[in-house]
Parts: sequence; C-alpha cells; structure tokens
Amino acid sequence: MFAEATGTKGRVRFGVLVLALACLGVGYFAGRHFGGHAQHSAAPGAEASATLWTCSMHPQVIQEGPGLCPICHMALTPLGDKSGDGALAVEPAVIQTMGVRTARVVYSSVGRAIRAYGSLMERETDHKDINLRVAGWIEEWNIYDGSWVAEGDPLFTLSSPELVVAIDELRAARKQRDADPRGIGAVLYEAAARKIVLLGFSAHEVAQFAELDATPAVVTVKSPFDGHVTELDGVSGAAVKPGDRVLRLADNRTLWLDLRVNERDIGRVQSGALVRARADAYPGETFEGRVMFVHPHVDMDSQTALVRAEIANEDRRLREGQAVNAEIDAAESEDALVIPRAAVIDTGERAIAFVALSGGRFEPREIQLGAAGEGGIVAVRAGLSLGEEVVASGQFLLDSESRLRESIMKFLNSKSDVTSAKPSARPAWAEAIDPVVEHYLTLADVLGAPQTSTQPIDARAFVEAARELARQSQSDPRAVAVKDAALPLLEADLPTQRELFKKTSDVLIDLVSRVAPTPRAGGPKLYVLMCPMAPGRWLQRDEEIRNPYYATTMKECGDVVGPLAVEGAGER
Repeated sequence: MFAEATGTKGRVRFGVLVLALACLGVGYFAGRHFGGHAQHSAAPGAEASATLWTCSMHPQVIQEGPGLCPICHMALTPLGDKSGDGALAVEPAVIQTMGVRTARVVYSSVGRAIRAYGSLMERETDHKDINLRVAGWIEEWNIYDGSWVAEGDPLFTLSSPELVVAIDELRAARKQRDADPRGIGAVLYEAAARKIVLLGFSAHEVAQFAELDATPAVVTVKSPFDGHVTELDGVSGAAVKPGDRVLRLADNRTLWLDLRVNERDIGRVQSGALVRARADAYPGETFEGRVMFVHPHVDMDSQTALVRAEIANEDRRLREGQAVNAEIDAAESEDALVIPRAAVIDTGERAIAFVALSGGRFEPREIQLGAAGEGGIVAVRAGLSLGEEVVASGQFLLDSESRLRESIMKFLNSKSDVTSAKPSARPAWAEAIDPVVEHYLTLADVLGAPQTSTQPIDARAFVEAARELARQSQSDPRAVAVKDAALPLLEADLPTQRELFKKTSDVLIDLVSRVAPTPRAGGPKLYVLMCPMAPGRWLQRDEEIRNPYYATTMKECGDVVGPLAVEGAGER
C-alpha cells in the first residue's frame, strides 16, 4: 500500500505517481493501437520530447514539453520519462516518498475453498403424509402444528362406522378361531385382519383390536414414526373421507443444505466434497456435511447454481429455513503463479499489472487471470514470470485509468501535429450529455431497486436523449456508441434489458470520463460502481450500492470504483 503523503508537495507527488503509472498502463496499450498512425503521420525530422508534462490539478492536461496549464495557468510538472522499451521512469525521490510496495510473483496453490450462502431444508424423503382410508369424523386432536411426536404417540381420535364394523368382524372371527383353531374361524380371522391392515393400521394394532372385549366408538390413530408436524389439516369434528390427507410429519435428524454457488466456481465443486456450515444462532460452532448434488442448471438472474449438501442434525438444533454461510472444499488445484489481487487493474476487457523494473521504471503487462484464492491472491495464467516484481498497491489506478484514458489517447493521436500538442477544448455538444446522464440515472434507479414487476422498463426518454446527443455531436464515435447501445433497450424484455444495460453503462462511462457532465445531470458528484460477479459497471448519484444487474437478490453486490469528475463541480 502506498504511504499517505502530507502537505502540498506530498499531494502533488502522489498525483504525479498516480498519473505516471496510470499513463503507463493505458498509454502503453493505447500507443500499441495508435502508435503506428502517429509514427507515419509525423513530419520528417520531428523528434518527440523525452518527457511528458501534466498539471497536478487537472491531470487530463498532458503535453510534450513544459508550459502553463490552459485551465488554471499553473506551471506543468514532469509526468515521467518515456523509455525505449515502453516503460515509464519515475523519479526515485517520488518512489521513496510515496512508499511504493511491490510483491514477487511466486508459485502457490489457489482455490481451496468456495464460500457460499444458503439455507437449511428438510429432506423430501423424510416427509410422510397421514392419509385416511376410511370415512368418518375427527373427534379430537392430540397434537398441534410443529409438535414433536415419537413412533406410537397418539395423533387424533377417529369416529368411523366403517371401522367399527371391521373391528366387530375381527373380534367375532377371533372368537370363532379360538373355539376351532383348525376350522373356518382361522380363515375368517385372517381375512378380517387383512381388511383392517388395508385400512391403514399396523399388524400390532390389529392384534390389539382383536383382543378387545367390546368395539370402541372411536379409534386412536398413532404416529408411524418419529418426527414433527409440518402441516395440519382440519379441526376437531371435521368430516373426512378416504384419500384425505389430515397431516404431514417430517424427521429432521438429517437436513439438506442448499447453497447458491457462483457460476465461475461450479467447475471446482465435486460430489462428496466436505462442507463446513455456520449459523448465527450458534456462534463459534461448525456443522459438517458432504456435497450430494450439483444442479445442472444455472439461474439466469443471479448467475448461481444450486449445490446441495447433507448435514447431520441428531440433536435437532438446526431448523428448516435457517440461513447459514458455508465453505466448500474445492477440488485441489495444481500450483500456479500467483500475485496479490490488489496488483491487478481489471478494465473489463483486459487485466494489467505493473512490473517493477530496474532504475525506478515500471512496465505495464497484459496478463491472463486464473482462479482467485484465499488471502487476496489470484492465479496468473500468462503474462508474468516467476520471480518478477509487481506493484502491489496499484488498485487506486482503477479510477485514474478511466479519467486519463481519453487524455492519453488524444495526446498519442495529436503527435501527428508537430507544431503543438495542446489538450482538446470542451466540445460544443457537451451540454447534450446532461439529458443522457439524467435519464440513464433514472433507469439505474429503477433497475437497482428490488424487482416487483416483470414489465420492461420504459427507456424511451433515454433513447431519445442519446439520439439527440449523436445528432448534435455530428456522429462523434463516442456519442454514436451510446446511441447504438441504448436502442436495443426499447424492444427487449426485462432480463435482457438488465444484460443490455451493461454495454450501455460501459460506453456511457467511457464518454463521461472523457467529456464530463455538469451538476444539472445528476448532482455535484457521480460515482462509478462495479460488480465483479455480473460482471458490469454502472453510474449512481451516491455510494450506496444498488446493483441493477440482479432482480431481487444480491442487490448489494459491488464496490465503489470511485467518484467521476463533474464539470463545474470542483476537481477531486
């Protein structure tokens, strides 16, 4: 992490370092795209200056050679030296003052555990319905909803003429069998006993009925196994008929733990993997289970998949519906090159790390990322070598990169003009950006709120503002990109609109980071937010996260990347 600077010189030097590394990252890749054009367009004999100059108060101002800032008229300060290998040299005093920290690229294992949230459910196989097979009336309940019963406990008493007749026949057959064990009585007894079994009673209960001296007017129905009552139908005195369900019992000594696992982690979840769960009701305790099922579908709204585990619950302390957080032991991965996650600048299209070279030079390197691991590390599949040093405190460049991207691209393109390299003035059509941003923020508020309807959002005002922006800009590519991204919103359903909003947000953020709106659009400040799970960026008026890419769940998923400059509202 960079040390915090104090005083005016410290702030200026901090800005210089931020600009130096940010310019290196973006300017390097932009230069790869535009460099050829600049090279062929330059007048013969033109020689670029070895140093870029910028304004510490207005970092969008970049030019070759010293001078005064065209905005505040302060003296420009050196941005850094351009070396022949594409690296940027920063003054050693600045590096020492700011306390730049680097980390070595090493081999390590990643992705050992997957964190997920979920809830407990009773197993469907542990549910049992009590259905009647005779007509009658429920005289009295011995239980209530939620009560625990053991096998053989009384549930309710039943008055049934059909059952009374069956018991009478059983008792008569028993007497005849006792009188003549080898005669017809034995056959009649077996037939009468089978009839009562078919009416839903056990052989033990049949034997008890046969030994009665008199047939009872009501019969007590008993629990066939241990469990608790989850559903109770009917009241005392209610009439019932064959096939009616009167209650449902469940045995919760084993529970299902249903977890929602991010789509990118599903490939690392295996059946039988150990799961460690924790519930707020029992702080400090861990309940272990095993993965038994991974659902074959991914939820399109949350981009998560269901992973089900079985958790032992012999003491029955855990309850259905209880929320838990858990860790799943993922499949062991081979060792890979890893760096701190904070060292990565993820622009959405590419990942960049700054490699510290000798002599105070920093080289941007495009890298390919692998799985994220615990302790804030991430695997690198390509772009870095074992033992190299990367800047481990460059996460602040995320915001600076978006602010400076346009300025550096403009500067690289403007090298074809050998007479000057002054920053571009604010375009005449900049005022047309305000309505676009204003209507965009309205859509972001609607999508960011929990979804209560499946009706598509009304994007007509936003689209019309985008069309007018493109017209006034005389088809400026940035304005046209916003219009083209907005148009599909008119014909899409709500889930598709959420997906299209990602592209719309990207092109609009790209535009307003180059040509800032005024406070009339959304207030004195705008904020760029990013959700790595969607993934996607968006704009808001405040820092409270309201994720527009999810309907009802995960509305708070995301991070504030940083504030966005607003014209006339003061510099950051």
